[in-house]
Amino acid sequence: TQSTWGLLKMKEEEKPKNLIKINSQVLIFDNQGNSKVCRITEKGSLKLFKKTIQHSVLIGKPFNSMFDASGKDIEYKGPITADSFKSITETIVGKPQEEEKHSNKELYDTNTAQQLSCEEINAMKKEGLAGEQLIQELVKHSETFNQKTAFSQAKYIKKKEQKYIVKIFVYEPTVQQLCRYYMEHSPQKINFMRFDMLGLILHSSDVHPGGNVVINESGSGIVLAAVVERMKGDVTIHYIYTENTIEIDMLSTLNSRTKDK
Repeated sequence: TQSTWGLLKMKEEEKPKNLIKINSQVLIFDNQGNSKVCRITEKGSLKLFKKTIQHSVLIGKPFNSMFDASGKDIEYKGPITADSFKSITETIVGKPQEEEKHSNKELYDTNTAQQLSCEEINAMKKEGLAGEQLIQELVKHSETFNQKTAFSQAKYIKKKEQKYIVKIFVYEPTVQQLCRYYMEHSPQKINFMRFDMLGLILHSSDVHPGGNVVINESGSGIVLAAVVERMKGDVTIHYIYTENTIEIDMLSTLNSRTKDK
């Protein structure tokens, strides 16, 4: 197929604001290891870890935000920080003591230590009780929790966190995140391009702001997106493609707006 030349121009002032809006691309993770890339629509929704998230909940919120989806409603919790990924173990049991005063040798798993019934727990969930509060109730009504070692207490809480706490992390996609996402979910879409190899390409080609660059690839525009991101918008690119439709999916996922010539 005869090659066709495409020229793309992106200006710094054309960069989108850092708020999620209709047609924004987002990269969503949860604390259960699930992830998804999607475009925000006015009435759209997505399902992540048995939880349906309406796009309207995300619209107007900043990128790089955390949401709590443990209860009945999805609650905005603010920007993502290091504390967003911490376990609630220290909140419930406090800091570990220097000397261990408890032992598990007298404890036997008979499934009778929890005073709350399954019906009562399900009722709390239906009422919209937040995951952390639900775990606190489980700890409070456990006959053996206070007799466990600190290690066993932390293990117990971590297991309950995986079951009852759902945290949603919403990011504005970057090239590094997209490489990792597609290498896990659909590596053929980016021609199995790992981020370290992509970085080596950028380094070897001496890509820097203010230059003219020629790109020929077939990886859904992952190299193109990396060049635009590296040049911070000050870029003129000659993009060679051999099909009737230019492949710039990755560039669109970066929420970059381009001017075609």
